[in-house]
Amino acid sequence: MVYMFILLMLLALVAMVAAYNARYSEKQTKMLFVMLVIALAGIGVCIEPKSTYDLYRHYQVIDRVRGSSYSLIEFLKKGYLITDTNYTYTYVYNIIVYIVAKFLPNQAFPFFTICISYGLFGYILFREFHDENLTNRNLVISISIFSILMPYLFVYSNVRNALAGAVVAFGLYRLYKDRKILLFIICVAIAVLIHPIAGAVVPFVFLSRIKPGVKGIVVTFALPSLLFPLMEYFRLHLGNGFLFLIAAKYYNYTLVRHDNQGRVFLYSTVIMLVALSILALWANRGNKTTWKEKRYSLLNLIIWYSMFSLGYFRNYEMMIRLPYSIAFLSPVLVSTLFNRSEMKTTGAKLAYSGTEGVIFLLVLLGIYENIAWLI
Repeated sequence: MVYMFILLMLLALVAMVAAYNARYSEKQTKMLFVMLVIALAGIGVCIEPKSTYDLYRHYQVIDRVRGSSYSLIEFLKKGYLITDTNYTYTYVYNIIVYIVAKFLPNQAFPFFTICISYGLFGYILFREFHDENLTNRNLVISISIFSILMPYLFVYSNVRNALAGAVVAFGLYRLYKDRKILLFIICVAIAVLIHPIAGAVVPFVFLSRIKPGVKGIVVTFALPSLLFPLMEYFRLHLGNGFLFLIAAKYYNYTLVRHDNQGRVFLYSTVIMLVALSILALWANRGNKTTWKEKRYSLLNLIIWYSMFSLGYFRNYEMMIRLPYSIAFLSPVLVSTLFNRSEMKTTGAKLAYSGTEGVIFLLVLLGIYENIAWLI
């Protein structure tokens, strides 16, 4: 069965890539994307997780809840007694686990989380590109950048982190496109109650009206060093249970866990973030008006957050996990940085063409690595 879903996925991808410089109708394009999502969700259902993967531990949690006599309210209050203290305040995640445990097989968990994650990415993709901009080129580059920063292996295995990143990215997109402040706050709350690391992108909303520059790069690189003592204060002295668990998670990711699902994922993420940051800064050098345009505000946030993430380049866990939120915003990167109509000079065209080449090489390498780690 898994090979049938892999074939379906390949058919959808080949159909997009084969007509790279052309376009399908909006209905055809959406059908191809739905095929792709169904195939990816089906692969997640069919492949049993290895014991080292987070999904394996999620299955164990679901089994414990299934064997318990807790009602939903009781589980939300004291479910951590049979699961893990890490899940004390992850109420949204706990609700999903409880529903699956009581009414569905374990495999429903990755199926629905993969569908939701890619579904929210699809919303941003088709909202950003419509009419004449709904070209295969825009779709393929967006999906490629997304798959580099958010590898399928991690959507499948690091379920909470990927799902939380998708929700907060959706909130950010609606905030900047439609000024939906309340929706953004709700999305952030939901995301943090799935996985707290999703909240890391929120402070950068306040920087999004400022043009990133050399001084900004220095400051954002220094932020990880400044953040550690603050988190240690939360963990050791503040006495607040929720903030303690966030700080404990940060401590775990920075000093304790040494997971390594392939250095390729780490290096690809670093290369992608560096390339995107350089392109954004170079394209707008000396430009005092462009960065104030509404459509560039979200790009500013992405670049600020990218530079902050790069400050953790020596830490595998943080470097891999932090960019999940901005991975879902890859269509925004493509619409602003890879817009052919705005490439006025030969140098610009060569720079962006070269970047496209690097992206596709990283995607091919990533596909190999995903398959190698999954099967």
